[in-house]
Amino acid sequence: MSRWTHVAAIFRIDSIGEISDNEIIEKFGRTVDWEEMADCDYADSNEWIQQEFLPMGSEGSLKMSIWHNPVKNEMSSTTVSVFGDLRDYGGSDDIERLEQWFAKCCENNWTRQAVMQVIDEYCDKPTIFQYIQN
Repeated sequence: MSRWTHVAAIFRIDSIGEISDNEIIEKFGRTVDWEEMADCDYADSNEWIQQEFLPMGSEGSLKMSIWHNPVKNEMSSTTVSVFGDLRDYGGSDDIERLEQWFAKCCENNWTRQAVMQVIDEYCDKPTIFQYIQN
């Protein structure tokens, strides 16, 4: 029986000038589908996979959508949505890894606002992470 973890996250980012999609992908990770996963040797590349891709389950990673504000003189320049369903992913270790990924995405950029809801099918309540500016 599969264990599913459902994730919905949104990041609102400020910048002066445009942030390129490549910069965002470098920071957040890129998507990987099941086919690409099948071509990868996990035994030798676990560390590489965790650094390069969005969080992933046994059938692929989360998905990402990037929106750029068409009004160029507004500070709230970019919104990044990350969402999806991770198969065979869950439990406290996996949720902690999601929290670490979320925190990494929020650091060293101009995050205005960010929140992530995680629903592990085996838990009673969703877990919510939010970015709080210091």
